[in-house]
Amino acid sequence: MQLRHLDGLEWLTLAPHHAAPDRPPVLFVHGNWHGAWCWEGWMRAFAEAGWTTHALSLPGHGSSAPMLMEAFLALDAAAMAQAVGRVAAAIGRRCVLVGHSLGGLLSQAVAARDGAAALVLVASAAPYGLSTPRPPFPADRPVVLSPEAAAQLLFHNAEPVTMRAAIARLGPASPGIMNSSGGRLRGDVKGVPCPVLVVWPLADR
Repeated sequence: MQLRHLDGLEWLTLAPHHAAPDRPPVLFVHGNWHGAWCWEGWMRAFAEAGWTTHALSLPGHGSSAPMLMEAFLALDAAAMAQAVGRVAAAIGRRCVLVGHSLGGLLSQAVAARDGAAALVLVASAAPYGLSTPRPPFPADRPVVLSPEAAAQLLFHNAEPVTMRAAIARLGPASPGIMNSSGGRLRGDVKGVPCPVLVVWPLADR
């Protein structure tokens, strides 16, 4: 796993031993509270199958450069999408964008604006934003999940050991990004000129 930084953004890369020359690179985009670390297992699995993979930590997340609190609180979806676009452009080839939750919404925006080889949306926010209406989060403090809330909201039936390890690595989310993506950011799905795969988990039965 290679670690580098671009404009303060953490950027992980994992190349396979024998990459197929006709396969585009894959760029993984995480959701709120996470960082590039959450994709490491996926990156290894894709690399074993012959794909070159990348993952970034969004501004103020993971091991990306720390931000002043005022700037972190004011982050919005447009700034986050620009960060994804910068890494995608630095890779130098059109990527398969794989986005989870907020990362899926950002990936849709980047694909519509800059193009992509393909788009994979994993339990993604819809192009019209998150589907559950809610009041805005207070703008003067980060959005922090308790371990109990994180387990219920994010991890469901994950193995307890895996869940505890992941929860320990979660960071705060910006109220700016939460308030600009929760039904308040509109994506133009007609502007996505690439194949799209939507992956959505089945509800517990």
